[in-house]
Amino acid sequence: MLKGLVNPNVSFCSKLETLPGDIGDLGNLVKLDVSWCSKLESLPEEIGDLDNLVKLKASYTQISQPSYSIVQLNKLIFLSFERQCLEDGVYFVFPQVDGGLRSLQILDLSFCNLMDEGLPEDVGCLSSLKELHLSGNNFEHLPGSIALLNISSLHQHDISASDSLSLRALLSWGKNIPSWFHHRGFDKSVSVNLPENWYVHDNFLGFVACYCAELIDITAHLIPLCDDGMSGITQTLSLSNHSYGYPKIYFFLVPFVGLWDTSKAKGKTPNDYGLITLCFSGEMKKYGLRLLYKDDPELDHRYPLL
Repeated sequence: MLKGLVNPNVSFCSKLETLPGDIGDLGNLVKLDVSWCSKLESLPEEIGDLDNLVKLKASYTQISQPSYSIVQLNKLIFLSFERQCLEDGVYFVFPQVDGGLRSLQILDLSFCNLMDEGLPEDVGCLSSLKELHLSGNNFEHLPGSIALLNISSLHQHDISASDSLSLRALLSWGKNIPSWFHHRGFDKSVSVNLPENWYVHDNFLGFVACYCAELIDITAHLIPLCDDGMSGITQTLSLSNHSYGYPKIYFFLVPFVGLWDTSKAKGKTPNDYGLITLCFSGEMKKYGLRLLYKDDPELDHRYPLL
């Protein structure tokens, strides 16, 4: 009888401390909700045997180190360990992805007391990820591979033939621009002189930017070294998931494939362009910008882009 369970809900079971190991025998399980089980500290290794699981909600529990076996859940679309906060001295650690969780689209780790090592270095392997919630955590540095997130979805879904490109941003509460960004400042726009031969085919990914304020869209300008007033390239970049409220930092990638337009270049190559300018729709605030390459030494090159 129990093996036929599809959607058990054991949320708000305040006395639940563990799940039985034979939960892995429930092969038909599609959704599992253990949220608000305030004494639950772990998930059994057998959770990874739930081959058909699509949604796992373990919000507001005491789980701080999820079982490595969860990365085997390759049909999982939604995963949440959201917390109000963890006890002082208890830090959340997400397991190495190792090419798993291939269908995951939404990952919520808000208020989990994540430190710099709490996110795995291979988080960029989550190629289907569309939303990553990191609000209320304590990290100063994000894994380099995080810049690879959403690249494939941008290629497949967001780039159109119009002059507008829809971007998905990662959001985090905070006010400080990470030191990983080479170009930092305080303004409503940023202009960066591009180095000689900055564009390398099959290596250059795009421009990674962050902005510490409310943001709806960005205007990007590529300006040639010898500006003739005719061959500059301008794109309007609209955020598909902007929000309002608490202080936050938007992290996003302006992919080169969405910015470059051969028809507007009038015979010029990317390396004929010497200036990139991003104009933010918000007020004057802190910003950061970095050119991103596949072989960037601060990225873990072991994880392929696509």
